[in-house]
Amino acid sequence: MYQKDLDKEVSSFIETAIGWHVPEDYKTLVTMLVFLVILGAARYISAKLNKDKTPAASISGDYNTYLQITADKLLITPDRLNQSIEMIFAGKSRRSMSRAAIDLFRPAKRNGSGRILAPGTDGISCKTVADFPSEAALSDLDEASDTEPFQNVEVEVRATDRDKRGTGWAGIILEEGFKRLPMKLYPTVDAGTVADAQLIRGDVLVEYKSVDGAEAKPVRFHLLAIHEVIR
Repeated sequence: MYQKDLDKEVSSFIETAIGWHVPEDYKTLVTMLVFLVILGAARYISAKLNKDKTPAASISGDYNTYLQITADKLLITPDRLNQSIEMIFAGKSRRSMSRAAIDLFRPAKRNGSGRILAPGTDGISCKTVADFPSEAALSDLDEASDTEPFQNVEVEVRATDRDKRGTGWAGIILEEGFKRLPMKLYPTVDAGTVADAQLIRGDVLVEYKSVDGAEAKPVRFHLLAIHEVIR
């Protein structure tokens, strides 16, 4: 994702989530928001790859610094801004933001873990760059990112086929903002229960696919378990 595209997406997100219009001449503020989202993505990636599932302390430190400074400039509380940033990583923008973070950190790591600088800001520290996952670790993430699990989400059932488990089914994962996708039923899921329902809550596994090097997009999901039939 190019910097100007990221700037536009972050500005749009802030206006939608917070209700605060970001003027075009607020370049420094937009840059700080971009850094904040990038550091949020770095925290997500770091936690996903660490054995204890917590992000590196340096990454969290830089994130918290930008959170406080940016919240002050927006005249909102850090908690409110943090909640808005976390919305990104609870929805479908998580993958594109993670890719943007990787694209930003990779050159700095290749140049000896240098800082990431931008006018009007203190940049991203050398320690954070050094602690961002290595190429080898990111390779493991890329290999594992063809599928992604989501637990206890609402699924709207849109197509059913009682005679088959792998085709003829479709649904929408509501919380994650996905469009209608083909659905496969795990062997332990009762097909009749799904066929009779309009809305269920359960665990799913989403499959992603990339064509010609483009950003991977969701292509279908597996319904692994049903926790509740809502209606």
